[in-house]
Amino acid sequence: MCQVPLLPDKQKKGASDAQEDDEYRGGRVDVYLPGIHKNKADLTQTETYASVIKNFKSLDIQHMLCLLSFAVFPENGVMNKTMLMYWWMAEGFLPVEDAGTSVAKILEDFKKMGLIEPVEDERKMEPASYKMPPLVHSAVVRLSTSVGLFDIYDEKGKPAMKKSEKKKVCLVEGSSSKDETKITKMQPGDIETVFNVSERFPDFTFKWFKLMKTLKVLYLGRWERTAKRHIEVESPELMKNLNSLSELRLLSLQGISRIERLDDSVCKLRKLIILDLRACYNLEKLPEKIDSLENLIYLDISECYMIDRMPKRLAWLEKLEVLKGFVVSDADEETTCRLIDLKHLERLKKLSVTINKTDFDVNKLKEALVGLKALENLKVAWGGISKDQKEKKTGMDHQAKSVVKNAVKALFRQHAGRHGDGPANPGYRLHKLDLQCFPDAELPEWLQPRNLITLKKLYIKGGTELSGLGELPTVPTHCGVEVLRLKFLPKLQVEWRDLKGLYFPKMELLEKYQCPRVALCPCDGKGIWKVNKP
Repeated sequence: MCQVPLLPDKQKKGASDAQEDDEYRGGRVDVYLPGIHKNKADLTQTETYASVIKNFKSLDIQHMLCLLSFAVFPENGVMNKTMLMYWWMAEGFLPVEDAGTSVAKILEDFKKMGLIEPVEDERKMEPASYKMPPLVHSAVVRLSTSVGLFDIYDEKGKPAMKKSEKKKVCLVEGSSSKDETKITKMQPGDIETVFNVSERFPDFTFKWFKLMKTLKVLYLGRWERTAKRHIEVESPELMKNLNSLSELRLLSLQGISRIERLDDSVCKLRKLIILDLRACYNLEKLPEKIDSLENLIYLDISECYMIDRMPKRLAWLEKLEVLKGFVVSDADEETTCRLIDLKHLERLKKLSVTINKTDFDVNKLKEALVGLKALENLKVAWGGISKDQKEKKTGMDHQAKSVVKNAVKALFRQHAGRHGDGPANPGYRLHKLDLQCFPDAELPEWLQPRNLITLKKLYIKGGTELSGLGELPTVPTHCGVEVLRLKFLPKLQVEWRDLKGLYFPKMELLEKYQCPRVALCPCDGKGIWKVNKP
């Protein structure tokens, strides 16, 4: 559905429009009500406002800037921690090194002060998203406007596209039909940030590119975790001037439709740290010279279902730490990046892979895994292979299974001689493993709970043939798994007393969905069981 262009096409607003205060888009009228921040007299008399001001004055400059950035989001907006980390890092609010730890500390500090509150999700042990109470948000909006950091409301309290004193621009619903899109009006030469808050047609910004020599953040895609806001561009070829953005550190095109390819000019962005192409459903290929992005740390091409091959030079991105959406397919191996080639990415911590290759050689898996010494988070999804093809071309013989067992078992060894044999492998720190559409009827030995010593999270989602978790232990294993998710496993058969008592004794959270033979689990109506903590 997200690939279907909006109908009717966007309509420009004429001077004769009777409804000057409303934005007309795609056959609907959005009426904006002034926020609480508009009524300064009442807002400044509240205890909440006084508390926010007091807390704000106690913060260091890093915390101040991060707090004021919440002003760009709508009231009651839900902000994901990863999105905030990427944005703040590109703005320079967070250090590039150990940004994950820094953002976690900042959000925890804000939570303790009552400035934000976690969005509770019973499926998670720790919150991943946050929101800001309305009165706090209104106070932050006024603070941000007063210091000139972000300014997205006009004198009527309605969202508007304006350049703040600190040279930051937020795109809001209807921005594409305003006079401010003209170069003579916006004067984009000194803009440092363009952030798409709610605009659905952001391609008018492409004509600014040649002049934006100081731009650090170009966040044109979705910041929301859901796909409710459809975004599309009419003339993606206009992105050919991306090479002018020499200072750019973050480029997000997440969820934007009708982008079929990235122009080679993107390879000129030598300072780019984050490239977010998630859910660009029409994207068909990545630039061949992608290795020119020598400072790239985060690359997300997940949910780009039209991409069927990885450029050969992808494995030359030496600083890459996060790679989501890597595809293993039947494309010509001489011109594509293979899974085994990723062994050169010595800093890679998070990897997600989709396997669409009918004759994927599991003998090559050992070398690929052994090379990824910093890997902490691995996701593998099997897709596009029929049962007949799997039996004919990818059935694992005894020798191949042995190779895989020895290779992946190394990922879970902690110390020599402890819960297993073989030499110590201190470089392997895999904490999360996510398997989707698991193809076999039995778990290989390396994936049986007794060998999952360092693993903290195990997800098995989909596997029509999977029937067991390995030989039933006689005593509780040393398995380190704390969070277990089992979904769409119609043949998996195990009882709760064995699942918790023997296989996964350290388990604190279980999510079970459409696993009818996983029996007698004390889950609630949503399939969730969570240990009661004091």
